[in-house]
Parts: sequence; structure tokens; C-alpha cells
Amino acid sequence: MKDFNNMRSAINLEHLESSNLGAGRFYRGYVELLVQDIVNYFQDRTLFQKVPCPGCGGLELTLAYEKMGFAFERCLGCGSIFVNPRPDEVVLDEFNRSSSACRYWRRETLGLTEIQLNHLHGPNIQWLSELMDERFEVSPTLLDYGSSSPYFLNRAMDEFSLSAIVSFRPQLFECQSLAPSGIIFMPEWRDIPDGIDMITAFHSIERMADCRKFFTWAGKNCRKNGLLLLTTTTCSGFEYQVLGEHASNINPINRMNLLSLEALTDQIVAAGFEIVELSTPGRLDVEIVRSAMAAARGKIVEPFWEYLLHFRDEQTFNNLQTFLQMNRLSSFVRIAACKL
Repeated sequence: MKDFNNMRSAINLEHLESSNLGAGRFYRGYVELLVQDIVNYFQDRTLFQKVPCPGCGGLELTLAYEKMGFAFERCLGCGSIFVNPRPDEVVLDEFNRSSSACRYWRRETLGLTEIQLNHLHGPNIQWLSELMDERFEVSPTLLDYGSSSPYFLNRAMDEFSLSAIVSFRPQLFECQSLAPSGIIFMPEWRDIPDGIDMITAFHSIERMADCRKFFTWAGKNCRKNGLLLLTTTTCSGFEYQVLGEHASNINPINRMNLLSLEALTDQIVAAGFEIVELSTPGRLDVEIVRSAMAAARGKIVEPFWEYLLHFRDEQTFNNLQTFLQMNRLSSFVRIAACKL
């Protein structure tokens, strides 16, 4: 049993509805295109790789469920859920670059308002700002893994005093021209001889073909006393524990890896970091589960949750979401770790 109580945690009680985020309004269109793209891109499953658990390397696995023709397995060792077998990194990169669904998603996000973009990226900007003020006396270097937002890169360039910004294995593709001038793009895996002060990976772990490779790389290339900051989705959270295969956010591209909190923290520590913050500041778990229940044609949750989320009032729902945050049981997780 792992004790997370000695780690700093952030609580965010500001009310948020999924409609505020903007991206939710075109998620359905994205999924419709994704279903067809999966048929077109992944017809030959003999090219898929069978992998050990990306959370702990374990081999004791069992089928959890299937989504869009992909099998999701559960690790009996750490509890992580992940696509297995799976396409390799080269195939995934090409899918993310060229598929209709991914191009549609990038095109639609360009139409989000400033307010919606700030809802999506503002918390990470604020988090970075606080940690930079706390940890660095001189301008640090920043490496952003899997950059997918020109908005984030532009704000980082405008608002922070950074000696360099590196976009590592960017996922900007046709939107790369919207990134600020002065960004160093590093499309391929390679080591950085002088190291990096801050490594960020926002909503990337769940999409990686090999996330253990990333943690090893981060441990090797982050400078002593540097920071690793990541946000991701965890199967330890309320949404996925309660809804399971009925969670609408699960698809084999965006949720290839749903690592447990235990697996996430173990990998970070094994890479040579000390965790200084572990938070699950999600604000939408209860809303998402209630919406899934309302849309379902039958019972999809256990009777206790069916009763509580159907008959109780908004105050109860708010209290439940607060409880999830305080006890690190929301499905959205953010972690800050210092290189030893």
C-alpha cells in the first residue's frame, strides 16, 4: 500500500463545466472520424507489438475490455490499463500526422476562443510560473515533450524568462508555423549533452507507444535539481474506476496508456527523481459520470453510484468532487518531480 500523504497536493475548487473547455463540442466529430481512420490505418494487426505493462514491466495481464477493435489489458501487478497489442511509435507518429481525425482536431482547436484556450492551458502556465519562481534563480531551459499547442508555446515564450525552449518530438505538424520564432525543434530521440532544467509532458504519457522509454530519457537528460512536470490521465481516478469500459473518453489513440498512480510514481522515482507534488485537481469526474449515466440505455454503474448520482443534490456532487481531489482520486493527475 503506497502512502502519498507526504507529497504536496494542489486543490482546485473553482467550478468548471465541460462546456467551458470548448474542445468537447467537437469531440463527437473526432471520434466518428477516428473509428473510420482506425479501420483504414490498422488493417494488418500482425504488425502490432505485444508489450509488457508500460506501468511496471509486468507480464501478468488480463483482458479488461475492447474499444474500437483494440484490446485493453489490465496489469495484475500495478493495476494499469493499456492497449495491447499496439502499433509502434513510427506508425503512431504517421497516424497522428495524417489521419482525418487528428487533422480535424488540430483544425478545430485553432478556432477556440482566448477564454477557452486559457481554460485549457492557463493552469499549466500558472503551475510553471509558480515552480520557476520557487526553484530557479537564473533563467532555466525548458523542454516540452510532444508539443501540440502553439498557444502554450507562445505564452511560455512571452511570459517566462527562459534561456531556451525546446519542442521535443512535437505534434504540431501543419500548425508548427504558428509556434513562436526562437523555438528549437527536436523531432527525433537524442540526448542533450548539457541537460535541461525543466522537462514538461502535458497529456502525452497516455498517448506514447513506449512511456517507459520517456521516463528513462527524462532521468538521463534532466539536470540535477531540475524539474519534470507532467499531466496525464490515470486509471486510478473516479471516472475510469466507476465507468470502466463505458467511459466515453477511452479510445485506443488518446488513452493508449492509463497508468495507475502507483505505476506513475514508481517510474518517476526509478528514473532518479523525487516527487515534490502529486495532485489530482480534476473538476469534471462527477459531471462526466453523471452524463454517461444519463446517456446510457441501461445500468452502467454499481447501485451505490446509481443512487447517489441520481437522487442527491448539487452540494453532494460538489462535496464528492472535492473529496476526489483531496484524496488523489480524480482521473486527471499532475506531478512535479525534482532530479536528484
